[in-house]
Amino acid sequence: MTGGSADTPGGWEGILEPGETVLWQGRPRPGVSFTGFDLRRTLFGLVFLGFALFWVVGAAHATGDAPLPVRILFPAAGFLFVFQGARLAGGDRLWRAWVRRGTWYTLTSQQALIATEVFGRRGLDAWPITGRNAIELVEGSPGSIFFADTGGPFGRGRRIGFERIDDAREVLALMRRVQRGAA
Repeated sequence: MTGGSADTPGGWEGILEPGETVLWQGRPRPGVSFTGFDLRRTLFGLVFLGFALFWVVGAAHATGDAPLPVRILFPAAGFLFVFQGARLAGGDRLWRAWVRRGTWYTLTSQQALIATEVFGRRGLDAWPITGRNAIELVEGSPGSIFFADTGGPFGRGRRIGFERIDDAREVLALMRRVQRGAA
């Protein structure tokens, strides 16, 4: 995107199109979300993680007299399973909470912007809001609004949206105005 105008707020030069206006800005509520918590998945993840840790420690011990590449590679192969077990046991919720700490949301008259800063690395993703967007409000305190999907195998992509916001209904009304071209 290029452009900007004399009406463009400071810091938005080169990001907003001419005539595009900022309608709303906010941040997600911090903390770990337990929405959609699945006890069976978490328990399976803990068992999986325990077995993976057992594998890594056992492999490191069993390869004590082996050549150096074997002593490194054999236990290291288990770390993929350690990470997967940690993710299933709830590590993904902790990671998303960490990312939300460095997340900012902006809704303009044309698009939704999600800015992130994680470990000093900044990113800005823009998602056009048109009449074709399927917008989903997830009620709650806080609520969430989802307006895009990353796609993915078997139709199971990651939903994109303004997560854990306090004024979800008001932002939904603004998004509907953008969809109608009335914003």
